[in-house]
Amino acid sequence: MARMPKMAEGIIMTKNGARVGAIRNADTSTVYLFGYGIYDGDFEPPSLFGQPIDEWKAEAEKAMGRAVDAPLNPRITLDDGGVVWGNQCWWGPEEQIKKKISKREVVIVSPPRYYSCGEGKELRKLI
Repeated sequence: MARMPKMAEGIIMTKNGARVGAIRNADTSTVYLFGYGIYDGDFEPPSLFGQPIDEWKAEAEKAMGRAVDAPLNPRITLDDGGVVWGNQCWWGPEEQIKKKISKREVVIVSPPRYYSCGEGKELRKLI
């Protein structure tokens, strides 16, 4: 039987269909929240490095001389119908996000209009 890799302490595996929250960024007094919704699973993003995913894959395949899979990214469908991707936010189980927010002011922000692999924010120690 294969051994399961050791998980880093504090990491919680999230199952497809689980309720999650998505934070854009935060400071000591305010959390900028995309909202709450459903973790859909990991999918190919709509684009990479500013190119539609099909174009990116075609160029990568031509350069490498073989079939290339795009990297998968967590997709979150928000309750309001918007979509954010894992690299665009800090996300986790809804209850965990609510604990991280604590008593800080919450400002609801809209998800990015277009997917870009460069839009993600680094996780701040405050979150």
